[in-house]
Amino acid sequence: MSQLKRAFAFIIILTQVVLISPLAAYAQAGDSASPGPSADELHQLVAPIALYPDSLVGQILAASQYPTQIVEAQRWMQSNSGLSPTQLAQGANSQSWDPSVKSLTAFPKVLDNINPTCRGPRR
Repeated sequence: MSQLKRAFAFIIILTQVVLISPLAAYAQAGDSASPGPSADELHQLVAPIALYPDSLVGQILAASQYPTQIVEAQRWMQSNSGLSPTQLAQGANSQSWDPSVKSLTAFPKVLDNINPTCRGPRR
């Protein structure tokens, strides 16, 4: 039984060495080839949402799964810009969009920023 345990331990160690070594080599090669984004680049990426409340960031992430609905919602908001906030909320709730997209109609600038069809610099 002792030999069986040793053989099993040897197989586990050998498996880990064989599986982990290429990953470690790949990670080291990746680090030297491209060091990743700099602090300035990271700041530029997260700055647009850094000050949003966590709940809004969660809604943005959930809504990002529905890019066509985001486009529809943003166009709907533009065509109904004369409505009061209460009327906009009621109108958005009557749409067939995902609830996360509906919730973003309360934040038109956010909706504009995440609209995948917008071209050029973001507002």
